[in-house]
Amino acid sequence: MSRNSPDNSTENPFQSPAAAPADYAVRGPGVCPYCGAADFVRPYFTHWGGYIGPWLLTHAVCRRCDRGFNVRRGTSNLINIILYQIASILLVGLATAAAAWYFLPGWRNWL
Repeated sequence: MSRNSPDNSTENPFQSPAAAPADYAVRGPGVCPYCGAADFVRPYFTHWGGYIGPWLLTHAVCRRCDRGFNVRRGTSNLINIILYQIASILLVGLATAAAAWYFLPGWRNWL
C-alpha cells in the first residue's frame, strides 16, 4: 500500500530539497534589493572599512546598479557603515589617549 499526497503526486514530502548549484557560494537572498539582479561581487577592500569592514558587515556591490547592500539580509548597510566608522574613530582615539598617558609622563599630572 503506497501513500500518495492528495493531488496524487509520487514525490516524497520528507525528501530534502534539491541542493543549490555549486557556483552559488554566497548565502542570503542572492538578489540585489534595488534592481533585482543576481550579479553582485563581494569587495575585498572599501574606503570606509578597509579589508575588515566588508567582511564584518557581509557587504556586496551589485554589478548592474553599482549599489552596496548586506548579502544576508538584503538591505542597505548605510547605518552599519556609520556605526562602524564611529566605533573605529572612538577606538583609535581611546588607544591614542591611553598610549599618551602611559608613555608621556607629563600627562599624568593633568588628571
